[in-house]
Amino acid sequence: MTLGERIKEQRKKSGLSQERVAELVGVSRQSVTKWESGQSAPSTENLFKLAEIFGTTVDMLLDIPKESNVKADDQTQELSAQIRYLYRLEEARKQEAAQIQAENEKRTEELQNKSNKVWLVQILFVSLCVITAIPLTIAVFTDMNPTVISVCAAIIGIGLVGNMIGALMRYYLSKSI
Repeated sequence: MTLGERIKEQRKKSGLSQERVAELVGVSRQSVTKWESGQSAPSTENLFKLAEIFGTTVDMLLDIPKESNVKADDQTQELSAQIRYLYRLEEARKQEAAQIQAENEKRTEELQNKSNKVWLVQILFVSLCVITAIPLTIAVFTDMNPTVISVCAAIIGIGLVGNMIGALMRYYLSKSI
């Protein structure tokens, strides 16, 4: 009996349609049809999913004899061990990738929050410049005290420097994303 025939037999024993198996595995119905007809074979990952869905083992689907019934040759045993190893390796890789993705998303969110705070500070500095520019303009045109003019100019200078520092901080934050 071929792998495709065993998949079809197990599907029918489980009372599942090709559409339902495809949905559970996460493939198209055409893929299941091709597996059952022998036109293609499921990936290692999908083979393990099929075994889980059917409540059986990959060894049974691949028709690898159990040691208690028939002594499997060394090559068959090695193939079975390699398939199990590759599946565990793939699962570990997926878990690691998911963990890295979660860490990256958290770091990106933290950096975005820092960037938003810098934006707020920049807005405050720009507001300070604008608010101070009005009295400075009035002071210049009404011949006010030079000390008032100097203080207003200094505040505008501080606002501009603060805004430039904020822009540099945002630039460096964007580079660390």
